[in-house]
Amino acid sequence: MTLREMIRRQGSIIDGDTQMEELFRLERFPIHMGVTALPFRQDVFQDMIYEINEGNGAVQIGALIPEDELYQEAHYNNIGKGWEEHHKAFARFMAGYCPQSVFEIGGGRGLLSIEYSKLADADWTILEAVPNPDPACNAHYISGFFSEEYVIPDTYDAIVHTHTLEHFYNPLRFMENIGRHAQEGTRMFFSIPNMGEMIDRCYTNVMSFEHTFYCAEPYVTYICEKSGYKVEERVKFKEDHSIFYVARRDRTAGAENNFFNKYAENKKKFLAWKKRQEEIVNKINVELEKLSADRRIYIFGAHVNTQYLLAFHLNIENVKGILDNDPHKQGKRLYGTKLPVSSPDVLCGGDYPVVILRGGTHNLEIKDSILRINRAVQFIEGE
Repeated sequence: MTLREMIRRQGSIIDGDTQMEELFRLERFPIHMGVTALPFRQDVFQDMIYEINEGNGAVQIGALIPEDELYQEAHYNNIGKGWEEHHKAFARFMAGYCPQSVFEIGGGRGLLSIEYSKLADADWTILEAVPNPDPACNAHYISGFFSEEYVIPDTYDAIVHTHTLEHFYNPLRFMENIGRHAQEGTRMFFSIPNMGEMIDRCYTNVMSFEHTFYCAEPYVTYICEKSGYKVEERVKFKEDHSIFYVARRDRTAGAENNFFNKYAENKKKFLAWKKRQEEIVNKINVELEKLSADRRIYIFGAHVNTQYLLAFHLNIENVKGILDNDPHKQGKRLYGTKLPVSSPDVLCGGDYPVVILRGGTHNLEIKDSILRINRAVQFIEGE
């Protein structure tokens, strides 16, 4: 299967500056970070190019997939304990500001609105491409995408989005459009992955064809202020998971460019990240070579984490398949591979199966769930 022409970024997503430098590239990376039931021959691969701006130090993916092709395979909504805790904590964060009328961009099944309704009353509207509300969700749904043409009515006192900003190809334009019709004083609540901590801890799932820029400070605050929002508060959720923001619509907000020292710092971080990924996979491969031929070997996660392991040349010669808790993924295969996806229940039995695990912030949660199935599982993490 072939791909339409890639979208080449012409400059920094922060300020448009064209002084870009390629840091490295991962050749033939799968364009979809989920599962598929289609034949392997239809999978599409493109080089994932990491580049950095020489003036402001912002890191981004330099060539993008057309969005209608990137998202043609479905994402699934099965969430674990970590995400449930995220929604509960974010609802509490919002409740501290008592919004009465909320517009949520990309609210999925409405789980955040459900958590907020346990704390306070609010009229809640969700804009979602394919509405599929949870039975407990009482929010009003609007079917549609948030684009440059979409107009959010000025009747809401709060606009919400969670783990959405990092997906937009032009985050500054996204934020400007949110504020274009908002009344002065309207608050925006949003959550983003804690990419700064994730890159320092060498998690594999920091950036991808979906998370196309280094969504971290000071760039997030700059984007807010450039769009006419003044950041009032930011709070970490766990040490390595997310950061919650609240910003107030303020047309007098001024954006200060404090990026003069970020080029060298960010370049060092990302090159160290790449080197560490290579070292981790090499260690995993060494551990795999020590195993007897009859050991059952699996990788956990039918997601981008596993695709990154393969991009750094994980040896999958004796790997039987991929494990994932989401029943919607089971019975399919991870896009870009021929590895089938199964339930972790296949680990049941008296032998000593092996699970390769690089789950980042969800590692402990995943381990606990697997050990409840089989206490004899051996984990290989490359640390």
